[in-house]
Order: sequence, then structure tokens, then C-alpha cells
Amino acid sequence: MKKIGRGWWFIIVVLPVSWIIQYLLFSGALPKVETGLYMFVPMVVAFLFFLFSKQTVKSQTSLFTRRTGFWPWIFAIGYPVLWLGIVTIIAILTGLGEFDPDFASQIFTPVFLLFFLMMLGSMLISVFGEEYGWRGYLLPALTEKHGRLWGTFILGLVWGIWHIPSYLFLYSEAGLGNPIFLTAVGVINVAVGAFAYSYLFYLNGNLLPSVLMHAMYNVLGQSLLFGAKKNPGISDAVPGLITIHWPHTMGLIITTGMVAAVVFTCIFTRSKKTDMASRM
Repeated sequence: MKKIGRGWWFIIVVLPVSWIIQYLLFSGALPKVETGLYMFVPMVVAFLFFLFSKQTVKSQTSLFTRRTGFWPWIFAIGYPVLWLGIVTIIAILTGLGEFDPDFASQIFTPVFLLFFLMMLGSMLISVFGEEYGWRGYLLPALTEKHGRLWGTFILGLVWGIWHIPSYLFLYSEAGLGNPIFLTAVGVINVAVGAFAYSYLFYLNGNLLPSVLMHAMYNVLGQSLLFGAKKNPGISDAVPGLITIHWPHTMGLIITTGMVAAVVFTCIFTRSKKTDMASRM
């Protein structure tokens, strides 16, 4: 009987704990102002696993101190801009999204720039909790046992499944469509995005560029690119460079993300062959 790897033990613990906390937060059992706390559950679980493992303190500090060149930081900023920028352009060209020139005229103003930087700074703190768990602990553990491709694939699914309670509550309240279907789409949405994060982490094992890319992705989508019309009695209008129905956004992100996932899969496969050749 094969021994269960540390990555799978992490999954067995982090999913039910996270789901319970998400349920308590989104059902109103806990104050809604504390909603973002569930994003720190992977970090807490990962830290406890680190604490009671044979790994040294150096293995943790190296997640933040490994030397990086310019490319990881350029990729961390540029990839979300490129990916979501392509989604925005496709949405406009296909008529799925409606361009908002008034919002576009505000983007390069000092006030909006300050707002964007403040949102980015706040998001960096929030997504750190996720990244420390997903890329800081789970990805290395799964890669060690299953390799880069399968490690990324498994992590992507786990990362998506981890969101299920919050997605169900949010989509039920938003009235955008069938919440179960939208949640399933959301899981796939997250899973395909994992390949780019793995590529970035595999560059040198420094976690900080992944934290930056995660924050950039969230802020670009929520505060700059994708707006939504008002749903009377359900939600207020959300300003953005384009106004688009959220399920359409997810469909475009998944489609383009799958293309990117194929590219990163080729990179991981080539890296595996290179590693094998270097050992011969």
C-alpha cells in the first residue's frame, strides 16, 4: 500500500476546514466584515504542516529570499495584463462586452492610479494567505510526488474546488444564473489559471512573484476591466472598461486559459525531458 504524500494530507485537511469557515462566513453565522478571512486558511494549514514536518526553517525563508531576475516580476505583472487584455478585446469584438469610453478616460488620471495602487496593496495581503498554501506548500509537495504537469493539474482542481462554498453563496445572491452551473464553471476557471502560476513559481521557487501576479489578476478583473450592469434588487452597477455579463467573462477566460495551459504543459514536458537528459 502506497504511503499518502504530504501534499494529499494537506488537501485532506485544508478543504473541509476551508469549506466550514466559508459556510460560517457567507451564511452570516460570522460577521460579514470578516469574509476575507477564509483566504488565510491555506496559509495557516501550510504553516502548521511546516511546523510539524522535518523541513528546516531555511526551506520556508527561501520561499521569499531566493534571488530572482527581472523576468519573474515582468511575467507577474505582464501576464495578467496580457491574458485579461485579450479577453477584453475578444469581448468587444464579439459584442459580448460593451466598451465604456467614460470609464476609459479615467484610467490614466492620478486619482484612479492611486485607487488602483491602494487596491493592489490591499489585495497583496489577502492573496498571500492563498499563495503561501497553494504555491508555497502544496505545489512543491505535489511536484515532488507527481511531477510538474500532474502536480499543477491536481493543484488547479483543488484550488478550484476550494472556492465552491463561496461561489455557491455569491452566485445565489447575484442572480446571474444557475448557481451550481456557475460554480462548476468557476472551478474550471480557477483550474486553468493554475498553469501560469506554476510556471512562475518553477522559475526560481520564490513565492513573491506569484503573490504579485495573483493580486494583479484580481484587481485588474474587479476594479479595472470588467464591469456589470445593475440588477434591480440584487446588485448595483459595477464600473469597468467593458460592461459584460459575468458568465460570458468566465467563458472567455476559460477558453483563452485552456490555450495558455496547453502552452505551459509543453514547457513542463520539455523541462522534464531536459532534467532527465541532465542526469544521464
